[in-house]
Amino acid sequence: MFREPEYKDKLLACLIDNKLALPLHGTPSTHIFKTAIQDFTDSVFNEYFCMQLAELCGLNVPPTAIHFFDKTPCYVVTRYDRKQLIYGQTVRLHQEDFCQILGVDPENKYERRVG
Repeated sequence: MFREPEYKDKLLACLIDNKLALPLHGTPSTHIFKTAIQDFTDSVFNEYFCMQLAELCGLNVPPTAIHFFDKTPCYVVTRYDRKQLIYGQTVRLHQEDFCQILGVDPENKYERRVG
C-alpha cells in the first residue's frame, strides 16, 4: 500500500501581533509551520514553489513563506480555514475533506487499494 510521506515536524501556531504563540486550550491556530520531510530535504522549497506556481496560474492560495530557524528552512502557510473577526478573535471555518464526506477513517487517509 502507498503511504504519502509525512512531515516529521509540523507545528500549528498562532501569530499574534507578529509574535509566534502556541494555541492552547482549544485556541484556533492561524499558521502551519513545516520542516522538511525525512529523505525529501527540498520538500519545503518544493511546497512553496508549487503554491507560488498555483497562484501564478490564477488559483486562490493562502499566503505562504519560507522562514529559517537556525539555518533550517521552514515552510509557513497561513490557514485558509480561519477567519479573524473585527475585534481580533480568530475562529475556525467549517470544512470537510473528501475523506470525511466518504466516511474514510483518518488513519486510512493516505492508503490506496492496488489492483
